[in-house]
Amino acid sequence: MGDIETVQEAVIGHVLPDIGKRHRGTFGDHPARQRLGGPAARSARALSGNVLRIPQSVVKRVPAGGARSTKELKRQLEYVTRDDGVKATWMNMNGTERDLFKNTVATTIPLWASTWSGAPKRGHTDHIILSFPHGTDVEVAESIAREWGQAVFANGEFGDRWQYIAGLHQDTDHVHAHFVVNKRGVEWGQFLSISMKSELNYDIMRELHAKISTEHGVAMNASSRLSRGIIENAPRETDYRAAHAQRTTVEVEPLSTVSRMKREAMIRGFARQYKGLSGLAGLSGDQEQGAGFMGRLKSLFDTASQNLDEGMTLMTSTDVDVPPVDPGTRLAEAQGRLVETAQQAWSDIQNMKPGSEKIQLEAEFAEQARSLREAAILEPFFDRHTRTLEGADDPFANLVVRGLHAARDTLLEEGRDGSGVDALFDGIREKLHQTFAQDEERLQRVGTSSAEMVERFLLSDRTEAQVAAWRDQENGAVGALYLEAERDLAKDGARIVEDYEVPRDLQEIIARDQLTQAEQDKRLSDLPAIEAIVDRLCSEMSEDDLRNVRAGDAMSLKDQIKDPAVRAAVASELKNEADLAVDPASRYSEPVDQFQMLARTTPAHAKERATSRDARPDLADDYGL
Repeated sequence: MGDIETVQEAVIGHVLPDIGKRHRGTFGDHPARQRLGGPAARSARALSGNVLRIPQSVVKRVPAGGARSTKELKRQLEYVTRDDGVKATWMNMNGTERDLFKNTVATTIPLWASTWSGAPKRGHTDHIILSFPHGTDVEVAESIAREWGQAVFANGEFGDRWQYIAGLHQDTDHVHAHFVVNKRGVEWGQFLSISMKSELNYDIMRELHAKISTEHGVAMNASSRLSRGIIENAPRETDYRAAHAQRTTVEVEPLSTVSRMKREAMIRGFARQYKGLSGLAGLSGDQEQGAGFMGRLKSLFDTASQNLDEGMTLMTSTDVDVPPVDPGTRLAEAQGRLVETAQQAWSDIQNMKPGSEKIQLEAEFAEQARSLREAAILEPFFDRHTRTLEGADDPFANLVVRGLHAARDTLLEEGRDGSGVDALFDGIREKLHQTFAQDEERLQRVGTSSAEMVERFLLSDRTEAQVAAWRDQENGAVGALYLEAERDLAKDGARIVEDYEVPRDLQEIIARDQLTQAEQDKRLSDLPAIEAIVDRLCSEMSEDDLRNVRAGDAMSLKDQIKDPAVRAAVASELKNEADLAVDPASRYSEPVDQFQMLARTTPAHAKERATSRDARPDLADDYGL
């Protein structure tokens, strides 16, 4: 399969729809999405803006800025439309924008007030500020603000149309526009709601601001603080103003330990996302147009990933240029091409002749998807290839087979020889071939072969996509015959593996895997490797040692079992064996979840044991516990 590398790059390239965002609200397939592009384009645009150090869009609601009376509304509108420092003023009453007349404020107040009802908590109006980076040309800022107000409040794309009066102010270092909006819609009477649970939210407003600004030649971005590596809370507007007035440092609410850990994990996730986008940018850069820019973007993504991993933040700058190409669109296009390539590669695998090679390629395809799981693929095609079946959903699930795979991986990670496990697999494979071959004719009728079924059974795990492909029979009757054959061979395979003696040096590794992977409703007696060790020790240990273990003294097991978690589980089962001999009704096998925590922590102690072996001989056989 020559496209394996391309498939891997396809997995790298798919990004989260909300990769740079905090929430997604109910944006979905909203008409405004057509302007912003699809989820992948929006996400890639946000993170591309981060690495290009593009300034962030600022869209904020004025605290306590909602008018509750005509007097408050008059004061608001007079401030927005005052002569001092105001570049331009305009209004939008029924979806049509026009400049203000001298008597506009006076006539607007009773008109808006006539639509009010009740006593909204935040008032009958919203006061929103749209800010621009330092140095933005006021004429351009006015064009952007007018277009933004029309898109958000007047085009009817967010459920209704809302009247507003706006003014562009140039009396500070940053040009900014004020929008006073009547919350009662003019068409349906829908009350304006700006929240993460509604179609219109501040993330969408910021994205539209950034997109429109970029189209007008003003580089601007809209991403979350966490995507830029900023873990601390942002200061409240009121706290910031108070500190600025008093010329003191802004105090922010400290994070709890749990919140900090969660945010740190999210930032590490963003680091992986930047790494994935680096691979996608590299592939996109292979295209002729904009290749130089995409190559630079790849390098910036790599640097961003490293910086976030090291606890650094991604800073913005005022000295940036508008990107020569839209990175979000370009990356999304590259992603689409790669998904198509991956789908074709999977189709080619399924068209192969049934056999062990086909299953091997299926496993390689799934392994590449799993190894890059942190790319957080939401594309349904890849999602099915990364979702491993468990328990009753996996037709060939077998604890011993999975444990043997884990044993081989463990030996190789420790630099030890894994040929013994391979030899064991070869022996089991031969036995399976002898048994499954008896059903060769039946298997061929349902589109498979005995060799293929052997390899399916011997996989360490199976994905949803794999099993669905195996069971995808055009004829319902043939599909039923396949399921029947699948069930029969799974039972035959389980009997063969159960009767196969696992070498002593592998039993403990397999037992650890079964402990860590078992479902929490399982008991120790359900784990074949634990039971095998218990049976062996019952026949090998002296009566005195067994008596001590059953009395709660497991010291005699230290020479027999190195792993503390496996040792504790075996000691518990040995006691149960004694209870069984005295009174069968009194036997109670412990739940596996009591030992899983220990099993999952001891690998770290194994490294301590390796470094402490010379200095602390007493720790040599106990993983430092």
